[in-house]
Amino acid sequence: MRKSLRAVVIGSALTGGAIAVVVGCAFSAAAPAVPPAPTRMQLGQLAQAEERLVAGCMIAQGFPYVVPQITPPTGPATTFTFGNDDVAAAAKNGYGLGAASQPAADPNTEVFQRLSPSRQHAYEIALGGSGRRRVTVDVPGMGQVFTNTDGCRSDARRRLYGDLARWGRVHNLVTNLAPLAYLAVTHDPVFVSTLAKWRACMRVGGFSYADTGAAEDAAARLYDHLPKQDARRAETRIAVTDATCMRQTGLPAVGRRLQARHLAAVQAKYHDDIATYRTLVAHALAVVAENG
Repeated sequence: MRKSLRAVVIGSALTGGAIAVVVGCAFSAAAPAVPPAPTRMQLGQLAQAEERLVAGCMIAQGFPYVVPQITPPTGPATTFTFGNDDVAAAAKNGYGLGAASQPAADPNTEVFQRLSPSRQHAYEIALGGSGRRRVTVDVPGMGQVFTNTDGCRSDARRRLYGDLARWGRVHNLVTNLAPLAYLAVTHDPVFVSTLAKWRACMRVGGFSYADTGAAEDAAARLYDHLPKQDARRAETRIAVTDATCMRQTGLPAVGRRLQARHLAAVQAKYHDDIATYRTLVAHALAVVAENG
């Protein structure tokens, strides 16, 4: 289900840096040395510290760089939308298309666009690296992930977290655990059979979609060729039918229950990687605290 997974992420449009919300994992008393899961506020502090380090590095090389203000997200840490079963809300808001707030623009996008083409090329190399020196790590669920070892972005992360290969593996893995669990949910026989019931219900209502994400995508495309009011009415009709079928089949509750089960399984499987991730984050927080 392409659009059913809603993960809260904030980051920089130009650099590709992001704070990915980390789902907590319980550790037994046998491993008291493992730091607790970082809070979103702490992750925000580290992202802000990384930007300050990047800015210092870029300015030292003669490039302008504005430190963006990063605000940690509020509300639930990670939201998985297996479907909306609130029929009244669907009747009032549809899928809420066009109502979502846009992320704050990266101030460095404008800085970058003001540069000449040759300076833009040099800027990209100074920031993200040349591509000639890199480390490659294998990350479950993501395959091989490449990280340049030169450039201000990598330099900042090295100063915070140490070894880039080690950090690259555990960071990408830990922030991808929830999607790994979600993938397992979509292949779970219980979820598959419940989704089939939802599809059958939708067909009775006159719609044929693979899942709620596909239904929302179809509703969004209506705005490309219909007057806004007509598209809005059609969107609402799809959303109400969707929510009605969600309520009848219980798909959202099934998805949430299975997500919790599969997430616990992947957390147990990658216990050591989670411990390493937390240790590196704790080290970075100490570095930030020591350097103000």
